[in-house]
Amino acid sequence: MVRTTRKSDTRTITGNAATAYGVMLCRPDVIALYPITPQTEVVELLSRFRADGVIDAEMIEVEGENSA
Repeated sequence: MVRTTRKSDTRTITGNAATAYGVMLCRPDVIALYPITPQTEVVELLSRFRADGVIDAEMIEVEGENSA
C-alpha cells in the first residue's frame, strides 16, 4: 500500500508492497506463490499487477512455503 501526501513527495510503503514492487521491477517470467500470513499482501499485489497488465508472468500457486 502506497500513501502519498499532497504537501510533499514523501511516500510510505509497507514491506510487503516494497517486495511486490521489487518483484515487478525484476520482470520475472514465472512467480511461485504461496499465500500465507503475513505476506499475503505480496501475492495480492502481484496478482493485481498481472490483472492490470503491468507484469506478464506465469503465476503458479505451490503446495507450501519450501516449494515457493
